[in-house]
Amino acid sequence: LFGGIALHLLLSAILPAWAALGGTGEVLGFFIFWIANIAVVIRGSEAIKHLESLAAPMLLVVAIGLIRAALAVLDGRQPTPNMLLVSAGLGTYIIAAILFGLATFVGLLACIIPGIIIAFLWQFYGYAIVDGGPEVGATQSLGRSYQVVRNHVGEMLVLWLAIIGIALIIGIGSIIPIVGWIILLVAGLLFYPVVALSIAYAWRTLTAGRVTPQT
Repeated sequence: LFGGIALHLLLSAILPAWAALGGTGEVLGFFIFWIANIAVVIRGSEAIKHLESLAAPMLLVVAIGLIRAALAVLDGRQPTPNMLLVSAGLGTYIIAAILFGLATFVGLLACIIPGIIIAFLWQFYGYAIVDGGPEVGATQSLGRSYQVVRNHVGEMLVLWLAIIGIALIIGIGSIIPIVGWIILLVAGLLFYPVVALSIAYAWRTLTAGRVTPQT
């Protein structure tokens, strides 16, 4: 049911004609999602492998979309679902994400601590790309993040500890029978957007950028 509604909302944001369907679109979304689930069941693990190959690039698209939406809130603009589909800066973001992932992975292999330090220092690369525009390259975004975090280590440690603490609370709450599923569902819908907005606020504040509350 929820998958069908989510599909309906996504298609409504992309296609005005679909949005005009109203309740009919929700029903169609349910059946499309149901057919997709049946296809996965019939195809088995092979279908899951295909979905996994599609999920990775989609996660990157959603990630930069959430960054763009978070920065829009700080600009005093209303975020829209269409922000998740804007391609501007996507290529640079993908390259930077690959460099970030590889460096962090190698660092984790080297006694874990170096990987955590790399992730900590380069955490702002996505925000640097979206805020900086086309002139900011992948390596430049990583360098810009390094400079900002290096000059504000104390403030960012506090933010990281707060995020990790909330994540631990959610993880502990999720193991409670029945109630845990509700906690996990609500947290899944709210946690990442709140984290994205918190880091966006930190980025703008530490770089003396614009922070305009919505009125």
